[in-house]
Amino acid sequence: MVSISRRLLLDSLKGQRIHIPDLHVLFQHWPISINKELERLRFDVDRKLQDFLPGMMAKVDAEVGPLASDIQKAHSFRAETIPYVKDCLGISEKVPGVCPSSSIIRSFMAVSEEVCKVYNEEQRSTLVDEIAFFMRTSATEQKARLAPEMPSLPDYIECRMGTSAVGVTCGIIEYAYEKALPSVVMKDPDMKVLWAQVNIIVWVVNDLLSIKKEIAQDTVDSLIPLLYLKHGNVQDAIEIAVSGLEAEIRNFDEISGKLQARYSYDPTTQKALSTFIKACQFNCTGNLHWR
Repeated sequence: MVSISRRLLLDSLKGQRIHIPDLHVLFQHWPISINKELERLRFDVDRKLQDFLPGMMAKVDAEVGPLASDIQKAHSFRAETIPYVKDCLGISEKVPGVCPSSSIIRSFMAVSEEVCKVYNEEQRSTLVDEIAFFMRTSATEQKARLAPEMPSLPDYIECRMGTSAVGVTCGIIEYAYEKALPSVVMKDPDMKVLWAQVNIIVWVVNDLLSIKKEIAQDTVDSLIPLLYLKHGNVQDAIEIAVSGLEAEIRNFDEISGKLQARYSYDPTTQKALSTFIKACQFNCTGNLHWR
């Protein structure tokens, strides 16, 4: 990949005409359901942006968040978050008198109280790991965006798998649907692959549909600019991303079918697994419709 500054890359992208195909076609065989209260929910989400996960993501956003250009303050914010999350979820011993300075971090207490009523220690540990992964990769992303040169495509993808926070949403599915899966299923290598595919599908859709807005905001640290940098044509970059998205959807279908066949001997497990897979699909189609 050619080394180039963000400014030069941005200047070369501005003014170019692009076409993004209708992505809904790729998901037409997956469940889609739109809440009748969608527009009200949009307003409520915007109004309650200070709640833990969306508020935390907005706070540490490496490009537009309030800590975007202050690595030290962002580090302090992250350093307070993980111990508190572990504390709230009962993964570490409580430290008397320790209270985070940020109300966003403190808001996790309300989330954890409900989760702890339902999740066992293994499930709570998984959730902690996913939140910690998000925090680590947000730090990596911030350093990369403050660097003079663009990150490599592999480095960007590795980081994006965490900053998407999709692992956190997957980690809360069992709570949201009140369907717990046996540990053996959640630890199945194919289940790990399934989570990764949901993750890729969500953030690739986001990167595709946000490209125009990001260019307008002078932002180029995302998939399409990096593919453009590699291949030299922005429309080719979009087509490559869409083709990869389509492949991940096919892979998801294949892996989910294998998992369902593998655990078909137990009707209760199979039902819970089917619910989990459907929830993953809703995460993807819901993300598309939300945008």
